[in-house]
Amino acid sequence: MLNISRSLSVDTLILLVGLGLISGQVKAERPLNTSQKRSDIRQQQELKQLSSREPAALHTEPSSSDRPIRPSQPSLSAPAENAPAPSNQTQTFPSRPSRQPSVLEPIFSGRIEKWVGNFTPRRGKFSSTAQKLPLKTKLHIYKGKIKGNGNPFLTPLANGPKVFSVVTSDEKGLFKVQLPPGEYTVLFETEDGKLYLNSFDGDGNFSTIKMIDGQTTSETLIDTREAVF
Repeated sequence: MLNISRSLSVDTLILLVGLGLISGQVKAERPLNTSQKRSDIRQQQELKQLSSREPAALHTEPSSSDRPIRPSQPSLSAPAENAPAPSNQTQTFPSRPSRQPSVLEPIFSGRIEKWVGNFTPRRGKFSSTAQKLPLKTKLHIYKGKIKGNGNPFLTPLANGPKVFSVVTSDEKGLFKVQLPPGEYTVLFETEDGKLYLNSFDGDGNFSTIKMIDGQTTSETLIDTREAVF
């Protein structure tokens, strides 16, 4: 009987020790599982918050095709020398840029006058009302002969002659220009913008000047529209 009771007490002790170990293991595993669950729940909440946020805007440089095109500013060019001053009158004759003559070219010089009054000679003298006034205007110089047919005004034509050079007389009506050797027709502008020359060669052409190498040619051009002869 003693042996049986001892055997039972030992078995009971072993059983109690085993149950205590199992209980401690379970208690040790419970907080670990609880902390793991809390960590998983926290991660899920963070993922939900991240997924609910709006994506940040990406900053990209525009390509060359996306950049706005700015209109280029017009370049300003300096006016050409000796360019005619702007006028309200319609330009009916082609203009020509100023040319750079050679120092060896002959010189054409002279004076432009406007005659006003009675120039009928009486006893070798003109009337006291007759005046010869200097005329400040532009001379249009053409190469060769131009048909006038007795009309002192040059009629503009689409296929007409092209001006070779333009020169302006001063306050005294004086002018000077260098021209290559050759024959030229010279007309001057009236106040209404027409080209005028009341001088003819007898063959229906306006009078011309001939430039000879090494010589100076002088002429007086006269506006006789308000003169009486």
